[in-house]
Amino acid sequence: MLVARERGLLAYQASQPFMPNEPLITEAMAEELGLDMADSASIQNAIYTLKGGSEGERIADFELGAFQGMNVIMIQFESLQEFVIGSRVESSVVTPNFNALIDESWYFPNTYSQIGRGNTSDAEFVTNTSLYASSMGACSELYDHLEIPSMPRLFSAAGYDAVTFHTNEVGFWNRRSMYKALGWTRYYDQEFFGADDILGRFGSSDRVLYDKTLPELIRMDSEGTNFYAQIITLTSHHPFEELDENHTVINLPERFDGTMTGNYLSSVAYADREMGRFLDGLKESGLWDKSIVIVYGDHNGLREMDPEGADLEALREALGRDYNLAHRTNIPLAIHVPGQTEGVIVDATAVQGDFMPSIGDMLGLDMTSTPMFGRDLFVDTHVVVPMRGRLPLGSFLNDRILYVADYSYVDGSAFAASGQNEARFFQVDERDFENGHLLLNLNDAYLESLPGLSDYAPDPDSEIPTRK
Repeated sequence: MLVARERGLLAYQASQPFMPNEPLITEAMAEELGLDMADSASIQNAIYTLKGGSEGERIADFELGAFQGMNVIMIQFESLQEFVIGSRVESSVVTPNFNALIDESWYFPNTYSQIGRGNTSDAEFVTNTSLYASSMGACSELYDHLEIPSMPRLFSAAGYDAVTFHTNEVGFWNRRSMYKALGWTRYYDQEFFGADDILGRFGSSDRVLYDKTLPELIRMDSEGTNFYAQIITLTSHHPFEELDENHTVINLPERFDGTMTGNYLSSVAYADREMGRFLDGLKESGLWDKSIVIVYGDHNGLREMDPEGADLEALREALGRDYNLAHRTNIPLAIHVPGQTEGVIVDATAVQGDFMPSIGDMLGLDMTSTPMFGRDLFVDTHVVVPMRGRLPLGSFLNDRILYVADYSYVDGSAFAASGQNEARFFQVDERDFENGHLLLNLNDAYLESLPGLSDYAPDPDSEIPTRK
């Protein structure tokens, strides 16, 4: 990549035959880490070694496995960025329902997206596997032939129904194949939701999504079935076209008219209202009291903007400061556990790969045979997260900073992981920089070691969208 950047793409292509073809994990590395790729416990111990251990102070006010037997409802909120939460444009509050959820949940404001080129589908992959996304393509396309250890498989082994809901067609992002690789019990897609109230370019509105999902959850509960339900929202999806009067929730100042920022905030406000209706439905049905409810953003919505344009000026007003790479990667995460009435804000750095070990903590699931690169958010341990896909290779997160790589370690830049202002990075952070590379190599070697699906066949109806 450095050759391409410095001397052009042709020079990079010409240099390829001379690039060293090193194995992902060398014998020396394996020996130093005590690594046996055939042993899950050995892989997990190597992960802990590179991340600085797994022991730390427990911050939760509940015991390990305190919510055993509870349902899990995980809402992946399309394009929701953290700066929107609690924001107000003049008299308009953008996310009143998410704000209310925070008041009775664990809230992690310094959570970061880990997607690669697969956008929403990568977020599904990372949250359900605690693995890293690839920088080479969508995980749903690269790993769809593998039998991947995952939350759906763990829940199924524990007697749960593992189901996923999305109003788009299941072939988009090759989900049909990915869902089989991840071991979902079943999926609900456009065939189930129909074509009512199409909003945007991809499918029915979030109102339709929630209105048809809730009865299914109630039905499963009435039949005595514990469930893990993943709900993927869609309305607040790029390119954020202007909503009609039937879907407009907030009145923004005229200066926001016609801007991507204004359309984005309006879409998020609508999606927040529909989420609020769904949460009310959970409470009325009784599911709220027997379910862990998790809501998080999948990835950024707002991208690069003209520094002199009205879009960026509107965004500065909504954000209250300049927009940087850390803001683009920062997403909200709220976790509500049954019986919780008071909110708890945790400022520690978190990522989407942390969801799986944290859910395992709450439910007491047996995860000993499933290596996970994330950490338990209810135990205070050191954070080392290599970032790739949307940031230059070599970028990483730790307890203090989001480091953005350049030519060498000293050439990089950093933002504070808490607060997202420019920050300094030090010699001590270089260890995390180096270990981040090793963690990525270990992740990829682990994926290469997984068995293939015995009945794998490519999905002829799959569609992998081209990133523009």
